[in-house]
Amino acid sequence: MKYIFLHGLGQVPSDWETTIKRLDLGLDVGCPDLSDWLSGKEASYFNLYHALESYCEQQEEPLHLCGLSLGGILALHYALEHAEKVASLVLIGTQYVMPKRLLKFQNMIFHLMPNRSFRKMGFGKNDFISLSKS
Repeated sequence: MKYIFLHGLGQVPSDWETTIKRLDLGLDVGCPDLSDWLSGKEASYFNLYHALESYCEQQEEPLHLCGLSLGGILALHYALEHAEKVASLVLIGTQYVMPKRLLKFQNMIFHLMPNRSFRKMGFGKNDFISLSKS
């Protein structure tokens, strides 16, 4: 059994540490850094999703997916396309219909924010904007 925790845009894998400790799942836990998956690639949902597919192909089944926000969207998408591989799915703050107006407003705010505001969030400013558009 493999447990995979997917963080959201603006979070990092270490944000799951307390949750994972309390669940006491043993050693079979994966908490990938989504920004690492885009290293050298365009920051787009398409590239991020295909990186998730590649990651999951390397894991022992059945998969238990838990995703927060963007991580939840990725987990839901994966579960829809690979239902036979997914044993359970936990979605936290996940939109099943993307709020296009809210995303446009959010991107406007991102444009106004300084680059330093994004440093601790894994993705750079341009990556945030690009992912939100995609």
